[in-house]
Amino acid sequence: MLFLATPLTLTETVSLHVESIWGAFIVGGLQASLAYGGRKTATGRSPLLMAALFFGLAANAKAVTLLIVPVVAIYLVVCYLRHPSRAGLAWIGLSACLFLVVGSVPYLGAYLVSGNPVFPFFNDLFQSGYYPAERFVNTHFRSGLDWQVLYRSIFEPARYIEGTVGAPGFQWLLLLPASVLVLLHARHWRALAVFAIAVVSIYLVFRSQSYLRYVFPFSAVLVALIALAAHRARLAGRGVSLTFGLAIVSTLGLNIVFFTSATWNYRGFPVSIVFSERARLEYLELREPLRLAVQVVNSHNLGRSPVGFLSSKPYGAGLTADVLYAYWYNKQWESRLSKVGDAAQVAQVLRDYRVIYLVLDDAWGKPGLREAIRSATDELATYGAVSVRRLRQELQFGQELLANPDLQGPSGWSLAPGAVIENGVATVSSATPVTQRVAVEAGRTYRNDVVARCLGPQVSGRIQLNWLDAKGAYLDTSITVFACTEDWQMHRMQARAPKGAGAVIVYGSAHGEQPILFDRISLR
Repeated sequence: MLFLATPLTLTETVSLHVESIWGAFIVGGLQASLAYGGRKTATGRSPLLMAALFFGLAANAKAVTLLIVPVVAIYLVVCYLRHPSRAGLAWIGLSACLFLVVGSVPYLGAYLVSGNPVFPFFNDLFQSGYYPAERFVNTHFRSGLDWQVLYRSIFEPARYIEGTVGAPGFQWLLLLPASVLVLLHARHWRALAVFAIAVVSIYLVFRSQSYLRYVFPFSAVLVALIALAAHRARLAGRGVSLTFGLAIVSTLGLNIVFFTSATWNYRGFPVSIVFSERARLEYLELREPLRLAVQVVNSHNLGRSPVGFLSSKPYGAGLTADVLYAYWYNKQWESRLSKVGDAAQVAQVLRDYRVIYLVLDDAWGKPGLREAIRSATDELATYGAVSVRRLRQELQFGQELLANPDLQGPSGWSLAPGAVIENGVATVSSATPVTQRVAVEAGRTYRNDVVARCLGPQVSGRIQLNWLDAKGAYLDTSITVFACTEDWQMHRMQARAPKGAGAVIVYGSAHGEQPILFDRISLR
C-alpha cells in the first residue's frame, strides 16, 4: 500500500515505463542475491545465475545499474568467503560471464556505432567524434547525499526531481528511521544488509546525479523493509505496534493528499469525476479527448481490425485491437503514411495494413497529409481536435480478386453440370452454381457484390462464401439471401475471413431450384 500510494510511484508508472521494468530487474537481482547469501554453502548456482541474468537485463535498461552492481558484488563475495569452495568460485565466475554477456549488448552497440560504449558519458576518455572530447555533465540534480537528504527530498524536492513537496513520499522521514531502529533491535542482519546495500547504492548514484528516478528500485526495496519492521513492531508489544500503525496510517494519508506532487501530468485532478460519469466525460473531452476516441473506436470496430493511431501522443490504451502508432514505435507505418499524396494512396496504405478505423489528431502530421486522410475517410465522431474516422466504403475494397468478374465467358470459373455462361450472363440454380476459388487473408474483411435478376416471381438468389484453410479444409460459410426481381439489381455482402483462412470459394447461385441470372460477381 505504501509503495502504490507513493507519489514517485505514480510518476514512474504514467510516463517513463522503462524505469518500472528496470526497477523490477534490480529488485529481482537483489532477491536472488539474498537467496544466495542465505544459503549455508556457497554453491548456490541457481540464485547466482538468476542474479546475473536480472542485473544483466537491468544494465541493458539503464547504465546507472553499473553503479549498483559493484555494491551487490561485494555482498556476494562476503557471502562466499563465509563458506569458500572451488565449485562455488566456479559458479561465481560463470555468473559474472553471464552478466557480462547479457548486460553488454547496448554498450557494445554504442561502441561499434560511436566508439564510446557509454556515449556520451566519459567522452574525454573515449574521444568519440559524435560529441566534444569532454566529460558529459548534466547540471541538473547535483545535490549529492548528506545527513539532511530525507528532509530535503520531501520538502525541497526540486533538488532531486521535477516535483513539489511530498514528491518522494513521507515514509522516508516518518517510517524509515524508526524501521531501521526496530530491525537493529531485532538483530535482523539480512534486512540490515539490504538496507546497507540500498544506502551505499543511493550514495554512489547521488554522487553522479541526485535524481530520484535513478534510485526508484530502492523505493520498493526500502518500503519492503518498512513492512518487515511493522511486522516486528507488532511482536514488540501493543504500545509499539499501535504507534507504528498510526505512523503508517498517517503516512498513507499524507501520500494520498500529495499524490500528484511528483508529476505535472495530473495536477488539478478533480475528485468529482470519480463520482460522476458526466463530469468524467467532460473532463476527458477537455483534457484528453484521445481517451474518448478509444471508446468510440471500440464500439464500432467489432471485427477488431488494426487501428491507425495518428497522434504524437500514443494514448491508445484500452483499444481492443492492434494499434498502429504513427510514431517512432512503428517507423515503417509512419514512413508509408508520410509519403502519401492523395486519397487513393491513403486508401492503399490502409488496405495494406488492414486498417478500417483511424484516430486523427489535428496536431499530428502536415496539413496536406491530414487533408488527404480526411478525403479518404468518413468522420464518425469528433472531440475538439481529435476525430474518429472510417475508411470510405468505396475505397475500402479497392482490388478485384476474382478473374473475369463480368462473366465474359467461362474463363476463371468452375461450372457445375447444367450451369451456363453466355453473352456475359451466368444462368444458375442452387444445384448448378458457378464457383471460383481465390486466396484470402485471415481476419480481413471482404465485400462480395453480385448483379442479378430472376426469370419469374418469388425467386431468391444467394451470395455465398465458403472459407477454407491453407490446406483446403473447410472452415465456415458466409451466406446472404436476397429477393430477386425481373430487373437487374446489385446485392452486397461483407464478411470477415475467419481465423486460419487461406482461401475462399465464391459462389454464384440461386437459393432454390428456380434458375436466376448473374451479370456480375465480384469479390474485393
